Amino acid sequence: MPEEDIKKIFLEAHEKYSDAIFRYIYYRVYDRELAKDLMQETFQNTWLHFAKGKKIEHLQAFLYMVAKNIIINNSRKNKTQSLDELMEMGFNPSNGNTEQKYNSQIDAENLCKSVNCLPEKYSEIIKMRFMEELSIDEIASILNESANNISVRINRALEKLRKNLNYLK
Repeated sequence: MPEEDIKKIFLEAHEKYSDAIFRYIYYRVYDRELAKDLMQETFQNTWLHFAKGKKIEHLQAFLYMVAKNIIINNSRKNKTQSLDELMEMGFNPSNGNTEQKYNSQIDAENLCKSVNCLPEKYSEIIKMRFMEELSIDEIASILNESANNISVRINRALEKLRKNLNYLK
């Protein structure tokens, strides 16, 4: 493939997927600057893959796979990471009195803790589906699994979340 075509594909992918990849990473590391760095590393690795002349069948899935591997490598290097900064991402209930806002904040914190307490195979899929708003087919493609398996896992994860949240009440 000519280098100009590769550049065009890469730039279009960066434009189209960089925000989603950033969110994917952020919801796993809960550090905005680190997420930016890891997102950059994801696109650098993808560019290097292109530069070696290797073909990528499904670019979105490839980007998520690279990001996931970078997150894993980073977490192995840095075992201590904060998991309590989700509120920074903009959860701010509008209207209502202070007590309602406080209760909403507690509910959001409990939900975040519950999601983070799920086994990784469930927490990852919940974050992809509901925080990143990926479709079941997109998640299936990214994780290289069938859409049916993804649907089943989402249902099981939601059931575990319901049980965890009822326990916290």
